[in-house]
Amino acid sequence: MSRIVVVNIARFFLLILLQVLVLNRISFFGFLNPYVYILFIFLLPFETPGWLVLILSFITGLSVDAFSGTMGLHTAAAVFAGFVKPGVVKLVGEKPDYDITTQPTMRDGIQMVSGLCRYHDLPSSSGSQFY
Repeated sequence: MSRIVVVNIARFFLLILLQVLVLNRISFFGFLNPYVYILFIFLLPFETPGWLVLILSFITGLSVDAFSGTMGLHTAAAVFAGFVKPGVVKLVGEKPDYDITTQPTMRDGIQMVSGLCRYHDLPSSSGSQFY
């Protein structure tokens, strides 16, 4: 088995266990929960086919949902993150001398997740109420 496959399998289990056992019990300001399992999706190799990214995103979200009891919330969010990953990679990390065969670094994943968090925070920062 390839080293990249083994690293990604280990990353999957590590991030899911970290999310389920530790981070689901943390709440900032009473309503903000950190979700790091999404890093698994953004740290997949760039040459991973789109269909495989979507399937792995579905499995990742379903795993978190199974342990959190959220009935599809994380599955939908993870599949959406897998769907927008190519666009986010082009927006954040495209460079002229960019090698598409490289594996993303943790810095790349953190940049992509912080961009996703900024996007997620936009509706609440405008002061509008949804209920």
